[in-house]
Amino acid sequence: MKGCLKFILGVILFFLLAAAAAGIFGFIWIERHLYTSSGMALSVPELDLPHQAKLLKLLPLNTFLSENSQLPRVKVALNEKEANWLLNHYFLEENSGARAEVKLEQDRLTCKYSRRINERKYLNLMADATINYHNCSVQIGMERLQLGDYLFPPTVLGELGYLAEYYAEKQFCVPGSRGFILSELELKPDTLEALFVKP
Repeated sequence: MKGCLKFILGVILFFLLAAAAAGIFGFIWIERHLYTSSGMALSVPELDLPHQAKLLKLLPLNTFLSENSQLPRVKVALNEKEANWLLNHYFLEENSGARAEVKLEQDRLTCKYSRRINERKYLNLMADATINYHNCSVQIGMERLQLGDYLFPPTVLGELGYLAEYYAEKQFCVPGSRGFILSELELKPDTLEALFVKP
């Protein structure tokens, strides 16, 4: 009986030590590969004050979202510089220590993201994806995803694209508390167009 008990305790101790070793190895791997010692050099575009004020009102979107609005739909168009300025303004307002840069192409988006974690660590992310978004039918094809110095393998990218599609459909194609949906999202060279619709 004692020998059986010792064997069971030995097996439990072995698995506990294996789990601890895996946790330590995972922590070291994350520190070495996912975090870097410097952030990416991402420039925030500069806009004059009237242009900034116009963007912050987001063209006709505020009127569309008001309770008294009779508008059934509104279309918002941004060029690449405006999209980058708005994105970085949001990060600045959130005080997240993050910067981002997007490049717009025909049905394709390239993103760079860098966030300062602490004095010595940065989280850098780069992604390329094709996006086809019409009438809340979403197709996202992940072409590249790099976190730190780790490049995700092609076999994982398909699953990540599926998860991104699912997230987009749940967040933007269901009215929820917002009272509107993002019906269309069209990417063109240097232009992003979005159509918001009240269901």
